[in-house]
Amino acid sequence: MSKFRNFVSLFILAFSLFSCPSGSNNYSAHRSGYKPDSKAVAYQIYPMQSQLFFSVYPQIQGAPALVRANIEKGTLYAEGDELRGGEVAINMGALTLEMPEALPDNTNLSDLKGKNMFGTAAFGEATAEIAKITSAFNEKTGSTHLIALNLKLRKKNRGLQVPARIIVNKEHIALMSVGVFKVDLTEWGMRPEGGGWQKEAVLSLQIRGDLLKK
Repeated sequence: MSKFRNFVSLFILAFSLFSCPSGSNNYSAHRSGYKPDSKAVAYQIYPMQSQLFFSVYPQIQGAPALVRANIEKGTLYAEGDELRGGEVAINMGALTLEMPEALPDNTNLSDLKGKNMFGTAAFGEATAEIAKITSAFNEKTGSTHLIALNLKLRKKNRGLQVPARIIVNKEHIALMSVGVFKVDLTEWGMRPEGGGWQKEAVLSLQIRGDLLKK
């Protein structure tokens, strides 16, 4: 296994260990600021290591259900050793659910794939756009940057400020959200309470890009 893959795997594991929230939300979509030019180097998404996760908690105390969607295509752009922008497409039509061993009686598992939650018919195209990146090192969480992210789900585009660890080299880019980053699912038109779920879920993101060969 390459040093790069070991490094990425380390941060995937470390995500679950950090509990200091360091991002923020007002949900207003960010203005797209980066336009690639001749200095930009393009990296193509590597789907096997690019995913979006929601940890959805029951209203009654208990372990969360994990909703996972694959990021299957898109392009990231870097200049030197800095990620500058990009956009990726999220496949909400092939969700994977990982359930805890026990859930409260009032919790409806099927609701997570239903029309009030992550049901694919309501989604249309799901995308995540990196609108702006700011250096913001946090020793406690391991984040290196704050990402102004536009997340489009259920035809609703919402802006987030996501703390992340970003690694760029000549062959690969790795982006990992860090910390416990909560989002309000009702901002995208979901109605979690009807299925016994809390409206706030923990969002995590991991994206790998490989140098696009010319």
